[in-house]
Amino acid sequence: MMACNPTRLELSNTDATTVDVTLTTDPGDGTAVVLEVPDLSINESQNTSGGAVSYTLAARTEGTNSLWDGTIQVGANAPADIVVQIVETAATQTVGLTVTDAAVSYCAPLAGSGTVTSVGLLMPGGFTVAGTNPITSSGTFEVTSTLDGIIQCDGAGTFSGGSELNDLADVNVAQGAGNDGDLITYDHAAGAGAKFKGVARSSIALTELDNDLSDSYLMLIEAPTVGKTYTIDGRAATARTITNYYAKTSSGTCTAVLKNLTDATTIGSITVTSTGASAGSLTNTAVDENDRLGLEITIGSSVADLEIVVEYTG
Repeated sequence: MMACNPTRLELSNTDATTVDVTLTTDPGDGTAVVLEVPDLSINESQNTSGGAVSYTLAARTEGTNSLWDGTIQVGANAPADIVVQIVETAATQTVGLTVTDAAVSYCAPLAGSGTVTSVGLLMPGGFTVAGTNPITSSGTFEVTSTLDGIIQCDGAGTFSGGSELNDLADVNVAQGAGNDGDLITYDHAAGAGAKFKGVARSSIALTELDNDLSDSYLMLIEAPTVGKTYTIDGRAATARTITNYYAKTSSGTCTAVLKNLTDATTIGSITVTSTGASAGSLTNTAVDENDRLGLEITIGSSVADLEIVVEYTG
């Protein structure tokens, strides 16, 4: 709820506003209470229940901080004047009106409000609450903790302080067997009970990691043309090595030659059929950065849907 201005009814310019109206004299259930602001096209009517009504008003896009005149009328009684202001808020809000005969007071306590006689604060294990707890009139909570290190919490709300590194000597960086092992390990025994203080170390040795990338080019040519060269890669982003060349058709046969177009060299050649095959041997497999790869069709007969796959590492 936003801070109330005691002289006017404030409506949000971004979210809905709930207006709870309390009638000091209960006219009886089912009495119409009409809230009207002509210049904002607001005309809301609700029937009383227990001496109260409630309206939910959509966000208002009219001029923020501008004022509009309105009225609120209980049954056949004379309308009471109200003043409405559009304000900027970050969330939905609830405001109150109290209607006493022909007079209106703003931001009055809403029906059902009460008095809090005691407020206490409970914290999970690892935290201590000091100060005034519970607070019965006024006071301050003070929360302290003996936890140290990295604070962790589980789903049950239990907190704990995790151990930290004692020294760079506790950290080992190495390549795991077959690239499957840990790259960074922590010697828990060496670091138990101590904190990482940033102790200097003369050197840390890193073993070379195998960063080979395996990937492939895929291409489908629906109606290959004999004598035409098709570009597979117009500019290789990095150097790479061709490791396999596969081709097949949905029907018909052709000869498909994989080439390095930059060097005008042949990498592999396949007589392609619908059964598919890989090139028996590959040459000139090294492709430099920025080289161009292509496919040349040299022989063909009723060929349809030529599919090729070129695998590489790099």
